[in-house]
Amino acid sequence: VNPVGGDTVASGDRFFFNISIIGSQHRSMPIERSRARAGDRLVLFGECGGSLLGMDLLKHLGGIESMDRLPDSVRAELPRWDDLSKLLPLLAVDTDGPGIEHLSGGRGETTAALLALAKRHLVPGAAPVDEELLRVDPPILTAMIDVSDGLARDVRNLCRASGAGAVIREELLPVPASFPVFLGGERERWTEYILSSGEEYVMLAACSEEPPSGTIIGEIVPASEGLILIGRDGKRRTLPDAGYEHTF
Repeated sequence: VNPVGGDTVASGDRFFFNISIIGSQHRSMPIERSRARAGDRLVLFGECGGSLLGMDLLKHLGGIESMDRLPDSVRAELPRWDDLSKLLPLLAVDTDGPGIEHLSGGRGETTAALLALAKRHLVPGAAPVDEELLRVDPPILTAMIDVSDGLARDVRNLCRASGAGAVIREELLPVPASFPVFLGGERERWTEYILSSGEEYVMLAACSEEPPSGTIIGEIVPASEGLILIGRDGKRRTLPDAGYEHTF
């Protein structure tokens, strides 16, 4: 058989239920990955990094493996796995900020922040693009991709499809509020998580003009300029090849 897409997975003892939705669109042309052009702005609709940090913290607390991405000074401040594991099944897709606070039961900022990250990893909610932005005529979204394999890798995927390059500015990357709680002020770690984390359920788009929503994180450039990350210190380096690589 030829897989057409979706989740191609295996499980020894559980069922997976996959639902495919087929419909029509009102636009004359779909927003593909392949139409970004030099001069377009790169816009992120949401935040990245929380899913991977949530996974690392849960793995560490559950004793599955030790993650080098986590600073040692933070690990000692985490709640006990026995206490946290009782709360995880209570997380739901619609658990909001007040719901997180209620579940934490006054256990402190660290537990509440950890529950929010656990929700981001275990029961994520999608961050949709503003519908009004999709209706703009003429359209200003020239290309779009969901961040499922990591921001850095999906920037690469979008640029490969468009035959273009990109410049990402580290200082413009949105930082989840929980990062300082677990990662302190180590901004290099912040960036590693933001660029590497997949399954974020947010969209990355190339826009021909400044959009009314989203966060501009860089711009599309000619393919000859490559993929560049400009650090907070102003130095240019190659965008790390971070994220999840599918192998078949």
